[in-house]
Amino acid sequence: MADTLVILDDATIAHASERYLALRDRLPRIAVDEIDKVLATLPIDPRSATASQAWRVIWDKPLFANTKVNSGRRWINELTPFMDDAWMVWGAEPTQFKIIRTGRRRDADSFDVMGAEAQRVRGATRTAVHRLYAIQNAATLLRSMAVQSDIPVARFWTDPLDALVPDLMRQIGWGWGATTVLHMLADFGVASKPDLHVMRSLRHLGIWTSTRDQVTTQEALAVNRAIRKMVLLTGGMSPARMRRLDIELMSLSRHKVIPADQGNDPSASTKFRSITCGRGAR
Repeated sequence: MADTLVILDDATIAHASERYLALRDRLPRIAVDEIDKVLATLPIDPRSATASQAWRVIWDKPLFANTKVNSGRRWINELTPFMDDAWMVWGAEPTQFKIIRTGRRRDADSFDVMGAEAQRVRGATRTAVHRLYAIQNAATLLRSMAVQSDIPVARFWTDPLDALVPDLMRQIGWGWGATTVLHMLADFGVASKPDLHVMRSLRHLGIWTSTRDQVTTQEALAVNRAIRKMVLLTGGMSPARMRRLDIELMSLSRHKVIPADQGNDPSASTKFRSITCGRGAR
């Protein structure tokens, strides 16, 4: 199904790449400034990142899952003072910080919270326990990788994305679905997070043929195959190039260079037009 919704042929990708290069020149100054601000510190190159450097772009990702961006940012501000060395402690020292999931729901009664640091975090922030638990899961995985290598996330660059994403979902565990994992990998310059703005831009460019803005795991992986092909066509593969293309695709929609309510680019491929017409116009 994913292959029928994401157009990956060379002609479509080449056309989409040309359109992207033209459209990004139309981004307003405010968008360009936003992009430059993000790219001044991101991505963290996984090929050389230490565990502490990697942690900077890992820990906050569960705070954006199934919530508003402003809420995620508020929780980040509350938690940041506690996070520098959290990857070494959370889940490792029960006297300091340990959360155990005891129930099946997301409410606080489904978790046991132990340790002095955990109580301090709970008292100083309004972050839900289930999100703290997801952060703890990521800390646990990073510790295990740091034992094996001084550059513990180097495999993020070398492993095929189709295998890496489901493997990380399994290894990190609860609270880390495909979108959250891809959000993390985006800040390593390894992948694109297919949020609604990225998907609207890809629809306009003729790559995404559904009227939906949300994607399944398999569709997200197919979308990333298309975006990687675009990166190769527009400047060569590197973490910096991958991160730039991802954020520029988002900005094209968010800043309405591509209209939010448009269905598809009239100049897109015939294959794309025939599929969208068959499904109904957006």
